[in-house]
This record gives sequence, structure tokens and C-alpha cells, in this order.
Amino acid sequence: SFAGKGTDTKYFGLNANTNSGARSQVQVLYYNNENDKAISLKTKQGEEVIIAMTNKMKNFTQIYDKITTESQNFKGNKELRDAEELKIPNLNIETEKEFTDLENKKFEDANGSELQLNKVVQAINFTLDKTGGQVVSETGIEAERNAEPVQEEIRNFSFDKEFVVFIREEGKTLPYFALNVSDIEDFQ
Repeated sequence: SFAGKGTDTKYFGLNANTNSGARSQVQVLYYNNENDKAISLKTKQGEEVIIAMTNKMKNFTQIYDKITTESQNFKGNKELRDAEELKIPNLNIETEKEFTDLENKKFEDANGSELQLNKVVQAINFTLDKTGGQVVSETGIEAERNAEPVQEEIRNFSFDKEFVVFIREEGKTLPYFALNVSDIEDFQ
């Protein structure tokens, strides 16, 4: 099960009708149903965190391609509305990524001396919770919106079963980190 062996899973997010500036900083990338959706958060470290749940978990490339395509074609509301809740489990990720394709390659330094890379490792230490993953505060002028139709569905943005996380630098096209969360106990 998602919560592991009876783990008391800790979540953060926004309750319905919470008057919070953070609500406007959550971007809905797409929403097909409660099991097929993606959102984007900006952290105060200048990273963009994409969280997605999809009906058919495939490899990361296929999932990321799906997110890109679906978000470009999504015609629904890209804002988290007042009546909609956001529920994301706290994540604590400490890992290393080894770039084997760069190992044993020869380069020249600024002085023309030859260097060889024996091992290239990127340490990733990332916390996503209400403080560490706090969305960036933005200021801006917002145009007045027309009232939304009353019959619009209340979408479910709870990430309380298997989901995928992508992290990319703000302004970049491709993520530098991907993680499939199937047992939350491993990440809390």
C-alpha cells in the first residue's frame, strides 16, 4: 500500500477556501480525472517541482512527454480554485546520481592541461514540505476574471497514491531529477 507498514503519512497543502497567496502559485498543468493529473510548484530555491499521477505508469520519458503534451493542450482552469484542496505528502529525498557517460572522458582545463574525469556524481538533497518546498512569493497585477460557472466540477488534487515527481531548474525544458513514489514510507 502507498503508506507502507502503517506509516502515519504527513501531508501539506491547501484546504478548500483557505485564503492563501500560495494558492495562486500552484499551476495546474492538466487534469483529466483524480487519477490522471499534474501540477507545478515553484520552490524558494528556484526549482520547479512537477507532481503527476497517471493511470498507466510507464517510464519517466513517456510520463514527462505526456505531461508536456497534455499541459500544452489543456483547456481547463490552470488555477487552483477556492473550493479545491491540494494534498501532497512531505518528501525527503537524499540521493546521488552518477553520470557514467562522462566517466573516463578527457578534457582540457583553462591552461590547456589534459584532465580525465574518473567519476561524476550529482548529490541531490531535496525536501518538499510546507517550509522547504514553499512556493515562491510573486507579486503581479491580476486582471479581473468573469465568475466561474457554478456547475464546474471540484477537482481532486490529492497525491495520496502512487505518483511521479520531476524537478527542473526554473526556465529549463528538461528535468534533472525524476522519482516514482509508490511507498511513501521510503521518503518521509
